[in-house]
Amino acid sequence: MNTPSLSRREFLKTGTAALATASLGIPLGLRAAAAPGHGGNKLPFGIQLWTVRGAFMVEPEATLNKLASLGLKGVEFYTAFPGGRDAKAMRAMLDRAGLKAVGYHIGGLHTMSDDAVKREIETNQIIGNTRLGVSFTQVGDGPFNSAAKTTTAKRQDWEAIADKFSALAAKLKSHGMATYYHCHVADFARIDGETCWDIFFARASQDVFMQIDLGHMGTAGIDQIATMKKFPGRAKTVHVKPANGGDGRLVGDPNDGNLAKWPSLFAACEDPKIGGTEWYILEYDGGSMEQVEGTVARLKEWGKI
Repeated sequence: MNTPSLSRREFLKTGTAALATASLGIPLGLRAAAAPGHGGNKLPFGIQLWTVRGAFMVEPEATLNKLASLGLKGVEFYTAFPGGRDAKAMRAMLDRAGLKAVGYHIGGLHTMSDDAVKREIETNQIIGNTRLGVSFTQVGDGPFNSAAKTTTAKRQDWEAIADKFSALAAKLKSHGMATYYHCHVADFARIDGETCWDIFFARASQDVFMQIDLGHMGTAGIDQIATMKKFPGRAKTVHVKPANGGDGRLVGDPNDGNLAKWPSLFAACEDPKIGGTEWYILEYDGGSMEQVEGTVARLKEWGKI
């Protein structure tokens, strides 16, 4: 394969990026493609705090300050505030760190009573968040299994859940808020040849938006861009992680199942007629601050942060 020649300026730019990457602990042999082609810094990046939950639960303010120092602009909560802290204390920490609350997972909608929803609205008004997400929901028999490739649910079960989401979206809209559903591999099990995800979003109100997880969708073998095109403008927040992950790999590593797709994935998200994305959100299941630092270094190399 022929290697295109570089101008002196391009060579120096690439060399400088390589040295910066090496200094952050990413081996040069694992360095992903340089910034051109990844679309530049068009959208802010936040992080799902589940990624660093160990540190966050012990030292919440120090953790938030560290995330802000890396160049991240917002955080998505996974419901719990550490150490019994209330929403006012958490808002003060966010303000001191210069971070925005850009999402909040309220758990499973099947567990949410009207009183519970009311409490979540009040909490999120305090922390300044307008997006209340559902991270999973019980559909069919048995406990929720995020990695399941088959389902016992029927089409009407998913349609009934979609109707509940639509009702929640209508309630939240009067408070200037919106709801969203976050995907796992299990949401792409098929019923009569159609994924549960497609059944759900074809039924749900347009006010219910998708939180596409680019890692989970890639692991499930789903074309992320084709899915966005089916429901244009509804991928308001997007989780950024490797496909076929879970073993410590980073976004952009050679064994990241999304490696070749990242330029086109970013372009689709940033197109208002396709994804309509407003925030990228980093997430690693069982993650660590070291993973976050390595990923941010790579995203800076790509020009995304």
